Amino acid sequence: MNRVCKNCVSFQEGMCKIDSKINKEGKTEYTQVEPEGFCNVFEEKNISKELKECYYTIIEILKKFLEMEERYYPIVALWIMGTYAHDEFETYPYLFINAVKGSGKSRLLRLIATLSKNGKLQGSLTESVLFRNAKGRTFCIDEFEDISSEGKNALRELLNSAYKKGMSIEREKKKKTQEGETWITETYDVYTSIALANIWGMESVLGDRCITLTLEKSSKRNVTKLIETYDKDFSIQKIKALLNEIKNPLGNLVLEKNMAQYWNDYILEIQNLNLDEATKDFFKKVDETGIEGRNLELLMPLYFMAYLIDRETLNKILEISKEIVKEREEEDYFENKDKILMRFLSEKLKEGILDYLDYISTTKISNHFVEYLGDGNDKVSPEWIGKALKRLKVLKDRKRDSKGVRVLLNIDKINRQVK
Repeated sequence: MNRVCKNCVSFQEGMCKIDSKINKEGKTEYTQVEPEGFCNVFEEKNISKELKECYYTIIEILKKFLEMEERYYPIVALWIMGTYAHDEFETYPYLFINAVKGSGKSRLLRLIATLSKNGKLQGSLTESVLFRNAKGRTFCIDEFEDISSEGKNALRELLNSAYKKGMSIEREKKKKTQEGETWITETYDVYTSIALANIWGMESVLGDRCITLTLEKSSKRNVTKLIETYDKDFSIQKIKALLNEIKNPLGNLVLEKNMAQYWNDYILEIQNLNLDEATKDFFKKVDETGIEGRNLELLMPLYFMAYLIDRETLNKILEISKEIVKEREEEDYFENKDKILMRFLSEKLKEGILDYLDYISTTKISNHFVEYLGDGNDKVSPEWIGKALKRLKVLKDRKRDSKGVRVLLNIDKINRQVK
């Protein structure tokens, strides 16, 4: 590859060059071409060209080795590319891969680790490994289970904060001196990019920091029978070399654009804001999605990477993100309502308002539950109650008669789950 620096003010245009190639060990070797002092600066339009090549090639690689929903390919590609400018973003979302055994979650995680900046695949993660190695790394953690257990409180607290810049942790360490021993304070920056995978799902607080991908088993033989030869795959090594080559100018561009601050100024309608028309159009499109809060914080790095590629990519990721946020809000709604429903059933059965020895009308449950919620919620219908009880697996039996659907509840299971 031959890259030409168009922004270099020290040399004549086209004279500041560097060649790169991949050696036998799979590492990138750089050869300086006259004059000395390659400044490693690209124009934004050149960055866009390089990023576009990376984006479409990564999608091709992903489709070669695994099958997933079409909308997931752009998300994973942009997330991988964003790790090379991770330190310059104010927040960076975790990527959570949820799938049953044999659905390709480990394969995808290994591929992400291979393509991301300083990616490392791990079977587990401890608090000390995270804070001592976070800087400049991409952690890919397979079989990430039981994060809610009591023994992982410290790790859970770190992960709940490490998606946002500014989180640090201090540890005391003994140091030998001429006078003996003394204690010194070491400070670690824990802001890092993390991809996680498991079968059983993610607890809610940490899940709020994630973009979740749910994989299903593939039936494509030309995918499932491929051997994971990532270290020897030419297209993978080529893209890794290109990403490593442009990571410094990409990071500088993200830092220079200062999108988070300019976005705030745009929302607050700061007068005389010096923004070019392309950036104003970008902000307008993001604003029109209606996405806000933590969801917006998590998605902004992917939006910006798409913006740097081209308008088509930006429009695509904006539409995909709206779908994902809507699904997340619906899932949160039902999850919260399900928990409240279980508590309601437990209380009303104990009070004798609902008869646990006989079949109960879903209409009666619905009417009492709406009253219990006290918000006139029109989404809580007898049909919703029936589906919720089935979701929660607390039905012993159900039957339909002239009065509608009647259900027999598993009281022991309801009380166990509430407890």
